[in-house]
Amino acid sequence: MVNNEKCNLNTNMEKITVKGREIIVITTKEDDYISLTNMAGYKDELEARVVVSNWMITRFTFEFLEVWEQIYNPNFNRMEYHTIKNEDGRLVLTPKRWVERTNAIYTGRQTCTTQQRSNYANAFVGGKQKF
Repeated sequence: MVNNEKCNLNTNMEKITVKGREIIVITTKEDDYISLTNMAGYKDELEARVVVSNWMITRFTFEFLEVWEQIYNPNFNRMEYHTIKNEDGRLVLTPKRWVERTNAIYTGRQTCTTQQRSNYANAFVGGKQKF
C-alpha cells in the first residue's frame, strides 16, 4: 500500500475520461490501480468518500472483495474478514479500514501527493487489464 509516509516513486499516473469525467489510473511495475474516489465523484462530487464506503459495504462487493483477496493475496486475513462480516450493527467500512484490518491489497492504495488524495483499487476486471 502506498501512503504519505512511504511513496512508491516507480509509478506512472495517467488520466482516462469516462462519460466526460477524468479518472486517474496509477500504473506500477506490478499492477494498475484506478481511482475509486474519482469514479464515485460521478455519483456525488462532494461526498465521493461516502459513496465509496457505501459501495464497500454492499453484500455483493464485500463478498467479491473476499474472493478476490483469497485468490490474489496470500497474506489476506480471513479470520478478520469473518470477524467484520459477523459484527453486530451496521457495517461501516472504508478502504483504509479494510486494508488495516484484513491486510487487503485490492483497495486502499492512496496517492502520495496532498493535491490529489484518492483511494485506489486494483484495476483487475476479469483478467489483466492495461489502460
